[in-house]
Amino acid sequence: QQQQQQQQQQQHQQQQQSPYVKRKIQISVALYPSALENKTTFIKKQIRSLLLKYSEGIGGVLLAFDNLKFVGDGKGKGSLGQIRYELPHIHYVVEIDALVFCPKEGMKLTGKVNECYPSHVGLLIGSFFNAMVPSDHLRASGYVFDQDLQQWLLDTEEDSKVIGENDLITMKLEKLRECAGIISLEGSQPSLVKAET
Repeated sequence: QQQQQQQQQQQHQQQQQSPYVKRKIQISVALYPSALENKTTFIKKQIRSLLLKYSEGIGGVLLAFDNLKFVGDGKGKGSLGQIRYELPHIHYVVEIDALVFCPKEGMKLTGKVNECYPSHVGLLIGSFFNAMVPSDHLRASGYVFDQDLQQWLLDTEEDSKVIGENDLITMKLEKLRECAGIISLEGSQPSLVKAET
């Protein structure tokens, strides 16, 4: 039993360090009466419209879902919908198992460099999410921009490191911005993980 508790604690710690979290989510959906013929298909279609968009209610970006279940009203009427006010929609509450991208400030994230400019280094986190490390954070970590090479360089006593396209960089998340469901991330403390060979 003690081993189980330790394993659960380790899994919890790993989830706290990872921006990818599996969780159960309840979602309210509204269907037109014409959708009642196959309500599960129409509900899944509505949930798919939330994929890859930031949602405050979900607490991040919905990446995937499965195990759709209708949530009961406490009287054993789980798949019955409700009509509210004079509107024609039928409302259902469903529960799904979801994979959510929900990075927190201070979390370490690794991304692939897709652009180097004097003002910043651009990254893709998880091959999808835009991130950047601004020049002031690059300079604070010891990097300098080489105008001729159009690259950020780090000269240390051991060796010289160059940040180029397709390199992997780890950064500390400082800010998360959202606009119309699209997120962008800003980081500090860049560290070159692996240079593209």
